[in-house]
This record gives sequence, C-alpha cells and structure tokens, in this order.
Amino acid sequence: LFRNISRREPAFTWLDFKENAKQNLKQSLLHSLLTALVAIIIGIAILYYTRVMIPSIMKSILQGVILVLTVFFMMMQMYIYQIMITFDLPLKHIYRNAFLLSFMKLPSNLLVLAIQVILLTILPIITIWLIPNGLASFVIFLLYFFILFGFNLYLSNFQANRQIQKYMMPPEEKEE
Repeated sequence: LFRNISRREPAFTWLDFKENAKQNLKQSLLHSLLTALVAIIIGIAILYYTRVMIPSIMKSILQGVILVLTVFFMMMQMYIYQIMITFDLPLKHIYRNAFLLSFMKLPSNLLVLAIQVILLTILPIITIWLIPNGLASFVIFLLYFFILFGFNLYLSNFQANRQIQKYMMPPEEKEE
C-alpha cells in the first residue's frame, strides 16, 4: 500500500492488502523468521561482546563489526518487502538486491535510518522526559498511532521506491 502511495498510484486498501498478502505469504513468513533469527543473534553478540569478553582491541573491533552489520541489516529492511512485492525473485536474490541498494545509496539510507531512529526512539524519550506524568504516555500513544508509524513507513517506502525505480526497473520505451 505504501509502495503504491509513494509511486502516486491508486491504492485500494483492503483489496490490495489481501491480494499481496496471499501472493507473498510464504516469502514474508520466511523473511520474518530469518529477521527474528538475525535479531536474536545480534542481541546475543552484543551481550557477549559487552559483558563476557574481556576488554581488548579485538572486543572493540568485533563490536564495530556488529554495529556496521546491524546498520546494514536495518537499511536492507527498507528494500526487502518492496522488492518482494514488485518482482518475482527468490529470497536469496531479494537479500542480495536489498544489500546492494543499501550500499549504493549509503548516505541517503543512513539519513532515513537516522530520521527513523529519532522519530521512533529519541522523540518518545524526550517526550517522557519533558512531560513526566501519565500525560506523556497518552501523548506518545497519539504520536505513534496517528503520525509516527505512518510517516516512518512512508519515508522508508519513498526512499526504497526511488532506488528500486532507478536501479531495478527497466527503462521505459520511448515512443517515436
């Protein structure tokens, strides 16, 4: 739905959702399981490198590698579902294309990721800090429910759509 909105194409909410959910259910579930597995592995690695491993230069290098891989994995998430619904590709090729697009447009992807982190984590923390009572929870709920999730999805889909259109779509034939 957000892909169609970012392309300025008509989107029929329930019809499009139902149709694409049926078509991409197996790949989506497999991707979700892989994403959960990667998140668990990243969490374990972070715990190990911060608490168990003795301080050394190797610990710092490994923490940096985990951080870089995590950032790339998060940037790839912007592209994976959109590639999945736009093209009929195996999951391996979807991941490869998502990684390449994340790497090719690194500055703009990092900017979008930074905006998402600010909107979804830092803004609520500041809100709780500035409004230290029950009103803060209500304000954050309203922000998330009505503005932040939709804007976040639109922003990431707009970014992904631009890159997919530019690098993965065949050029349109010019009529003579």
